[in-house]
Amino acid sequence: MAPDPALSRREFVKNAGGLLIGFSVLDFTVAPQLLAAPLEDPGFPSPARLDAWLKIDKDGAIRVFSGKAEIGMGVETAFAQMVAEELDVPVDRVAFVLGDTATTTDQGGVGGSTSISQGSKPLRNVAATARALLLQLAARRLGAPVDQLETQSGIVRVKNNTSKTVSYADLVGGTDLNDLLKVSGQGFGLNVEGIGRLKNPDSYTVVGTSVPRRDIAPKVLGTFRYITDIRVPGMLHGRVTRPSGVGAKLLNVNEDSVKGIAGYVKTVVKGNFVGVVAETEWAAIRAAKALKVTWSAPALVFP
Repeated sequence: MAPDPALSRREFVKNAGGLLIGFSVLDFTVAPQLLAAPLEDPGFPSPARLDAWLKIDKDGAIRVFSGKAEIGMGVETAFAQMVAEELDVPVDRVAFVLGDTATTTDQGGVGGSTSISQGSKPLRNVAATARALLLQLAARRLGAPVDQLETQSGIVRVKNNTSKTVSYADLVGGTDLNDLLKVSGQGFGLNVEGIGRLKNPDSYTVVGTSVPRRDIAPKVLGTFRYITDIRVPGMLHGRVTRPSGVGAKLLNVNEDSVKGIAGYVKTVVKGNFVGVVAETEWAAIRAAKALKVTWSAPALVFP
């Protein structure tokens, strides 16, 4: 699931009509200050900002941004369960934007079965931190200490007076909250931590249960958008021309050898890298195959 690529992240968030929330690791004992003015456009999402990972819409729906992608492993379903668990919301209230480089943090892509083992860590910590902040806000609203509050299905209530409740949506209102998370690692190993503490697995009610995979029905019905289905305005296609062998060095590129191919745009040369850009995938394939490139004879790698 991804927003219109023609929209900036800022426009997407504004159009969604929700609240962005963030936290500070500088002082875990003080609730973040409410900001009257909207946040400045942060540009490429920074993993240090919680609003780069999670937002709560005015209707209480949870929108999560992850640099991972759903390519048949069922990670969106698993991620939704983890976020729902830590945030205490129904799993069907959690929606995802996955692998959109304009709106998600850089988590190194997908591979090596790392989406769950590594990619889920920041999502769980973000959800736990969001819940911790919501409890702090609810304590102010309900006039009760945090340790006398509990959360369930997107609602905060006083334990000994369950008539006193407030929803996540009512708590966030329309005000942006901005603060920082502690970042460690990068790429596949990227993690963030905030004021939230993860639940004890013994208390899990969502993780470990069976829920329908989100990607199955669209695939069966033929409506699932694979990466090869995506088209954006001005989209171009690229192909890499590989060297003749390990250790070969680029000597010459004859760009004239492909200028006659319909749809060819340009050849890109950076150091020892050679690639072609074209208007269509087929034109890129043809150009990469036809491009005349001279490489040095590689030295023997093995004795």
